Amino acid sequence: MVVWTNVLVAAVSCVLVGVCFLALPALSDRTLPLGVAVPADHAGDRVVREAVLRYRRRVVVVTLLGVLVSAPAAGLPEAAAAVLPCYLVTAGALAVFVRSRRRITAAKAAERWYEGVPTRLTASLTPASEPRVAVPAGWYAAALAVTAGAAALGVVLYPGLPARVPTHFDGAGLPDAFAARSVGSVFAPLLVAAGLTVALFATAHAVRRAPVRLRAGRTPEQAWARVRATDRMTQRTLAATTLLSVLLVDVLVVDGWLSPQRLSLAVPALVVFTLAFAAVAVLGTLGVSREVRGLDAPAPGAAATPRPQAPDDDRSWRGGLVYVNRDDPSLWVPKRTGVGWTVNVGHPVGAGLAVLLLVLVVASVVLGVVLGG
Repeated sequence: MVVWTNVLVAAVSCVLVGVCFLALPALSDRTLPLGVAVPADHAGDRVVREAVLRYRRRVVVVTLLGVLVSAPAAGLPEAAAAVLPCYLVTAGALAVFVRSRRRITAAKAAERWYEGVPTRLTASLTPASEPRVAVPAGWYAAALAVTAGAAALGVVLYPGLPARVPTHFDGAGLPDAFAARSVGSVFAPLLVAAGLTVALFATAHAVRRAPVRLRAGRTPEQAWARVRATDRMTQRTLAATTLLSVLLVDVLVVDGWLSPQRLSLAVPALVVFTLAFAAVAVLGTLGVSREVRGLDAPAPGAAATPRPQAPDDDRSWRGGLVYVNRDDPSLWVPKRTGVGWTVNVGHPVGAGLAVLLLVLVVASVVLGVVLGG
């Protein structure tokens, strides 16, 4: 029997993944369309615009296919039903990305876009002096406060809870695992929520302290303005996602206390919070796109004295996504697409991290199928 909660979770997850892939061109540097390095005077070429448009259309198709697969996949074990359609959309969108960028690379090679273009590498020998965007600590404090409120309610309800409390619910909202009532069995999810908040708060501070690589081809003012714009988007999205995630966990935990026989708020909570997650992703993308629009415009006098541009280093980027450069001592480098950092697989430690990540992904799928069965 199809469990429509599983279908809903899988379908919405597919949409969220699709939205993230659709946002990549808007978040990327204009001289890195679909992860291909191009000179500034070719960034608006017709072949570039058509490649990006084709990419977006195909991502929409892949996302819709993932949504359609969500219904038949719901007959699989619960964990597999939730993640398989999402993984299919991810794999399909990555394939679309790699395929769509080929027209740009072919045109760049055939027309020799970089021939005669002055280029340079940029590097910082001293710590960055420009101020970075502050971590919005209030959002994380609110998440902890909500969890503390849920814990206070749990203390009040604890004496009236059944001797054996449900610790897991299936896709229909029915309990399928139980444990003896204890402080651990009742409050463990709230401890996880609090730990998640602290971990993401630490992550936000790590992001704020991450090194910056300014891409050549623009003035320092323009480069730092783009850094701050993407920093703001990253910090706001991370903070909002933290609060929403903790709120969802707390609501489901309290729902389990109040309705131990069958969850009554699971479906509406998943719908509301999923829409909220989607809104955060879309608004964050639109916000950073609006901020960076015009930052790459030529500075006064740039036509007479063009600035050297970033070199064509596509050979170090496999598919525009994976960075492999044994001559680069950096372990982490800025992504070519979207916002954030990626590992240098050419670095010995980076290669180990890449293998570990691949093993974890495969193990999560296998364990989900085995345990779910």
